[in-house]
Amino acid sequence: MPGAREVLAWSDEAGILQFVYTHKGDNAFTILRDLGLECCFTEILTNQSGFARKPSPEAATYLLDKYELDPRATYYIGDRTLDVEFAQNSGIQSINFLESSYEGNQRIQVLADIPYIFEDK
Repeated sequence: MPGAREVLAWSDEAGILQFVYTHKGDNAFTILRDLGLECCFTEILTNQSGFARKPSPEAATYLLDKYELDPRATYYIGDRTLDVEFAQNSGIQSINFLESSYEGNQRIQVLADIPYIFEDK
């Protein structure tokens, strides 16, 4: 996706932990490895990790607890309504390409918009 490498580099420089939670199988590891991006993520959860499917907050609760993350400063980036619902059910913020009535959602047009969300924080 255009801008992904740049945003991952920005987040790394800013000290932001990145995770993947996907309904895809363990082939997600292969894809990220082949793209040279696997090292950008602290932990990668797939459908084979044993968590209930989105929009259940189970996977987010696991990550929040394990890494002692502040839900008010934790964002789930996605491109579907299901992703916004997952963030909302998890009590975390959402960054999404879609409009949403969830007040915790920040709509973006392109991935390169993400750093601008954090300029004022």
